[in-house]
Amino acid sequence: MISEPEWASIRALVSRIVPQIAGSKNHFITGRVVKRDVSNSLVWIAELGDQGIPLVGFDYNIKAYDTDQTGTVNVRNSVASPRVPDVGESVFVVLEGGSQGLPRCLGTIQGQNWLISEEEGNVGLSAQ
Repeated sequence: MISEPEWASIRALVSRIVPQIAGSKNHFITGRVVKRDVSNSLVWIAELGDQGIPLVGFDYNIKAYDTDQTGTVNVRNSVASPRVPDVGESVFVVLEGGSQGLPRCLGTIQGQNWLISEEEGNVGLSAQ
C-alpha cells in the first residue's frame, strides 16, 4: 500500500512533469502585432518585447481550372503561403517548450467584438 507521503511525492512529480510534456495554459498568449517583417515571416507583440516571432503554417498547392474561348480547359497551378499579419491585428502565439520557450505565431484571431468592455458590465475585460 502507498502511504500518504508517497502519494504526495508522486503528485508533486506528476505536477512538475506534465506541463513539460503536455504544456499548460501558460504556453499560449494572444497579442496585437506591433511590428512585422514580411520578407522573414516574423511578427512582434508587446508582450514578448524585442523577440521576433516566426509564423507557422503550410504552403498550399492550388489548382485553378479555366476554360478558354474554344472550350479547352486549362489547369493553372499556384502556391499560397501564409500572410504575415498586419500591425494591429491580434495573433495567437504558442510558447514552444513552456513559458521560457520559443514563441511561434500560429495565426491571426479572425473573430471580432468577442471581448466585452467594462462599460457593458464585465469588469476585467476590455474591448480590443
